[in-house]
Amino acid sequence: MQSTEYLLYGLKPGQERYMETLLAVRKSKQELEDVKTKAAADGWERFRVAQFNGEPPDFTKTINRN
Repeated sequence: MQSTEYLLYGLKPGQERYMETLLAVRKSKQELEDVKTKAAADGWERFRVAQFNGEPPDFTKTINRN
């Protein structure tokens, strides 16, 4: 069984979304809140959290859009 990981991405002021930086990977969303607080104090803003379950990407869902 694979465990879920949470990924925190952030942007500095003036950066576009394609310039997101991976700031942290944690096992719980609560741990990310602590990282987000510290990152905000260091000038990061506009955070995004993604979830990774260890599954390989399924690009057919992207390609076969009807």
